[in-house]
Amino acid sequence: MPALFDKYFLNLPQFDRLGDFDSFWDKSIDELKTIPLEGQTKPSKKHVKDFDCFDISFKSIFKATIEGRLCLPSGNSDSFPIIIFHDYNSKDFYNNFKLDQAFSYLFITLRNHQHIEKHDPAEKPQTKGEILTPNFLAENIHDKSRYYLKGLYLDALRSIDFLRLNRKINCSNIAVIGRGLGAACALFAASYSKRIKIISIDAPALCYLSFSQNHSKSDISTEINRGIASQKDKSAVKKNLTYFDSLNFADKISVPIQMIVGLKDTQNPAQAAFALFNHIIADKTAEVYPDSGYETGSGKQWDKAIEFIKENRSTI
Repeated sequence: MPALFDKYFLNLPQFDRLGDFDSFWDKSIDELKTIPLEGQTKPSKKHVKDFDCFDISFKSIFKATIEGRLCLPSGNSDSFPIIIFHDYNSKDFYNNFKLDQAFSYLFITLRNHQHIEKHDPAEKPQTKGEILTPNFLAENIHDKSRYYLKGLYLDALRSIDFLRLNRKINCSNIAVIGRGLGAACALFAASYSKRIKIISIDAPALCYLSFSQNHSKSDISTEINRGIASQKDKSAVKKNLTYFDSLNFADKISVPIQMIVGLKDTQNPAQAAFALFNHIIADKTAEVYPDSGYETGSGKQWDKAIEFIKENRSTI
């Protein structure tokens, strides 16, 4: 038992940020600010009882159009906004979860995911070498200035700008929920926006990459390893990845945070998640499931996230 405790709760690896880490992100955010937002909102064909729902879109870096769905509680002009980021290759995860009328919800579709079909993890390739994942994380992996994760993280910030367009929402205080790769988006947004006041992350991905890339069985790690293998200078690529490792944002988090983690998660290893969590110096709560894996919580975790946000909203 002491060894198990040390493995998770005392796991505190060093940051591996390079010298221009902060300037890279400061310049990237300045680059984002030069792009017109061009926010669009139209009534959605998908309906949720007691909510007014809209399909939304806005422009982001690399000429991308980001899509999503905004749900506003009918008749409530004082709802607290939550931005939700789903996991990689799993855009429908939050469908059909119960929405509490105390909140407005902005469900962001991760960059390029509007163009892919729902992925079934149980599906097997029909032929040897066939790729069933989108492969976004392998493309441009050698160039951090054009990499998919740079765009994805900046999209998370831009979603805050989009919310601010809506006069029915008070964006002074915002909560974020993220699962898997969406957790990394949530953490980045909270690192660079003072408007984010509460965070709930579930099965966080892209933590402590020097460890997780050798242990994770996720689509994310598969694609990253595929991208590394395709490059001659593998060391340079691994250095590029440090700019996107959630671990390197941990000491920028200063607001209440909840983390849900299954100790048997083979996609987003708990040891990597705790490497991130242990570095955070803020009010923090870990929901630990010793006998569960990636599917830990699911709909129940959504309820836990909403309850966590409710509890902490009163302290803002």
